[in-house]
Amino acid sequence: MDVTSAPAGLTFLFADIVGNVRLWEEYPATMGRILGHYDRLMREAVQGVGGTIFKRSGSAVYAVFAAPAAAVQAAAAAGRALATHSWDMHNGLAPPGVVMALHSGPAEQRAGDFFGPALNRTARLLGAGHGDQILLTGATAAALGPALPTDLTLRDLGEQRFRDLEQPERVFQLIGAGLPDRTDPLRALPATAHNLPIQLTPFIGRAEALTTVLHLLATSRLVTLTGSGGTGKTRLALQAAAQSLDRFPTGVWVVELAALTDPALLAQAVATVLGVRGEPGRPLEASLIAHLQPQTTLLLLDNCEHVLTACAALVEQLRAACPGVTVLASSREPLSLPNEAVYRVPSLSLPPTGATDPSALATVESVRLFLDRVQAAQPHFRLTADNAPAVAQICRRLDGIPLAIELAAARVRLLPVDGIAARLDDRFRLLTGGSRTALPRQQTLRALIDWSYDLLPDAERRLLRALSVFAGGFTAEAAAAVTDTDTTVSGNCADSLQQLINKSLLVEPIPDGSPRYSLLETIRQYARDRLTEAGESAAVRIRHRDWFLALAEEAEAPIREQQAVQWLDRLELEHDNLRAALEWCQDDPAGIEAELRLVGALQPFWLRRGYWIEGRAWLDAALDRPGPATPAARAKALEGAGRFATGQGDFVEAHTQLEVSVKLYREIGDRKSTARALVDLSWIAQRQGDIAEAKNALEESLTLYRVVDHKPGVASVLDNLSILALNRGDAHSAQLLAEESLQLRRMLNNMQGVASSALNLGEALRAQGQLIPATHVVESALRIYTDCMDRSGLALASHNLGQITLAQGDFHKAADLFTESMVLYQQLGNKEGIAMCWAAAVGVAAKRSHWLHAAQLCGATDGLLQAINAHLDPPDAGAYAPHVAAVQAAINETEWTAAWTAGQAMSLQEALELALASLIK
Repeated sequence: MDVTSAPAGLTFLFADIVGNVRLWEEYPATMGRILGHYDRLMREAVQGVGGTIFKRSGSAVYAVFAAPAAAVQAAAAAGRALATHSWDMHNGLAPPGVVMALHSGPAEQRAGDFFGPALNRTARLLGAGHGDQILLTGATAAALGPALPTDLTLRDLGEQRFRDLEQPERVFQLIGAGLPDRTDPLRALPATAHNLPIQLTPFIGRAEALTTVLHLLATSRLVTLTGSGGTGKTRLALQAAAQSLDRFPTGVWVVELAALTDPALLAQAVATVLGVRGEPGRPLEASLIAHLQPQTTLLLLDNCEHVLTACAALVEQLRAACPGVTVLASSREPLSLPNEAVYRVPSLSLPPTGATDPSALATVESVRLFLDRVQAAQPHFRLTADNAPAVAQICRRLDGIPLAIELAAARVRLLPVDGIAARLDDRFRLLTGGSRTALPRQQTLRALIDWSYDLLPDAERRLLRALSVFAGGFTAEAAAAVTDTDTTVSGNCADSLQQLINKSLLVEPIPDGSPRYSLLETIRQYARDRLTEAGESAAVRIRHRDWFLALAEEAEAPIREQQAVQWLDRLELEHDNLRAALEWCQDDPAGIEAELRLVGALQPFWLRRGYWIEGRAWLDAALDRPGPATPAARAKALEGAGRFATGQGDFVEAHTQLEVSVKLYREIGDRKSTARALVDLSWIAQRQGDIAEAKNALEESLTLYRVVDHKPGVASVLDNLSILALNRGDAHSAQLLAEESLQLRRMLNNMQGVASSALNLGEALRAQGQLIPATHVVESALRIYTDCMDRSGLALASHNLGQITLAQGDFHKAADLFTESMVLYQQLGNKEGIAMCWAAAVGVAAKRSHWLHAAQLCGATDGLLQAINAHLDPPDAGAYAPHVAAVQAAINETEWTAAWTAGQAMSLQEALELALASLIK
């Protein structure tokens, strides 16, 4: 077989006898006889279909095939022969169990042997199997296609993770007539939660660097990779993180900081990745610590240099309070913290001066990277005696900097390698002619980007400059919007983006993933400087701001009125760009109107996704700026600020802001917005116990919504009137109002609104003792919130269903529901919801006769409600009071006072642990 004829399509078959070492040690004579038969059967099966056995090691057999179908036929033939062979075993031994593994992919052939990642994957798959199993990777299964023999089938074993392999592998088992059908689970690594990005290119070289970094991660809780731009710090960090997954059972999380411009938002960036929500009145850092304290987690903080001080402060806090957290950082300089392990990432190894032999050069890291990136675009490119000197010169002149090499490799589409080498010589003559101590690698990289930039047509240059204003990626539509009105740019933006991808100046969207582009950070910084030099910065940033202002305003109504998840997800994806737009508004003396409009439109997004602290800060900053603005823009910002202040328990300021908002809305005749702000005012009145003011505000809001025929608003007011009626003790009216709201929302097909109305109807039914109908209604809401992935709704629905279940006497099921609700409220940072769950947990503890726990929970509940200036709603208060009375009756006054006082003095985390213990026991 001529295996060199198909370097990109080889299939490898590895086979081994399971437990062979033990058999050799205990039964050497038997093992010798077994091995003779086994070798013959494997050789006949492999050679019978044209395969080649290229190596043996102990009982392991390594074979290679030009076609995957032949490899599968060989494996099946070997499996059947092994299963039917008469082994004539003695000493009570079972016949030998043979495991086989197949994988397809490119490999390098040297001196009759094969090398490369394909063989590593085959070996790892072999080690995961059991005797009498034939395993295939997804690559082989895909390569087979319809060529799989009709008497064989593939059983999908799902994605599996293997040691030292960055990406999981899809695994199949070959089954068919005459083959053993063993179903033991594979010996793969357990799944670990992570957000590591898919790497579309292989990790080249750096074996020594990777080993060093892995050792540092095993011995230090803070490892910082330093080096100049383009040296591959991020890629090395991601590879080390991927190979450390099995060491961090609670997760490996990448926090990309390149797009972050405000150090004050560092904690929020980490919290967003970890899914930690802000809590009113509590520093976000404290929430992060509470989340990470029990975990064994790796945090990868990538590109720290521009927020270095903030990173150092946060890392120091986490290291001090979270013993299981390890931090891997990449930065152009260390964090300068005690016990920080600093590793300067070296450039890739360089060809020796004068080296021209292709086989020797192919082993050098920088040359391997150049060849891999060229062959990805031109698979037939080979290193030859003719082009080897030019390739070696390119790698040496670029000092082994990975980004520089990749940019040069992209030019092979346009120029031969000797032409690239000649141009690099011209470009770098000044840089290589003086003292090397005065020539940092960053200057070399800058020179290369200058060269790549100079080769671009003018339209692509203008586009690249404009793209530098984006933070955290962008779509093709957004890219077209920020370019100028010249049709050569905007009219052919998609073509220009593809050209920038081809030239390695733009990161291509992941296939079948989000259609988002991004710039490498070094390129983005370079293009931003060029944008300023061209005098285009202000115009492009205004277009960027206007595009994202339009996006936020388009999303506002669906988020407000339908809680549209797709819009929430889209704004989440663009959050860094929205922040950048707000920062530009603040830098622009004439940008106050746009800033007020933008913060007003983003308010429902910030509210739904838990950005309470950040959202209120942006709103307050916009409202504090002097300058002319329309009443409509100021009114909406005041409304948003009032809503956040309400959520954080700052009722006095919230009432003032909302009153001014209502006044402005009235002056401009905006009835719908007036009605919406009145609902917020009514909510404050309810929380402060002013039922009359709340009722008046809601009735006026209802009238205004009906005048403008705004049915979603009408449904919202009916919902709030239902809550108000229930708080007044009129459960029957609350039921009628909730039913009317429910009917209207069903007509509008607003499913999350339907769920909200159903919850209020369930509360009204519960208050009237109609527990079975209440159960059905709340369960329907729970299903909707589950389908919509609305965690806030799920938390409330679980709590309400738990109260109904507890009233029916099933306190075990109620405890599970309260636990689920409390965990969700903790994640959302909703302290009022947490207090509701603690009050409910008192009832469970009382049912279990855990009187002292219950008394402590009473103190914790009362203390938290007092701290946030809130109270339980009447239905919950009505359920809570008899449980408190039962606890007081079960213990003496001294015990009650001591336990209640201890509970009130507990921290939030201590009380959460107490409540969970009470619910789980």
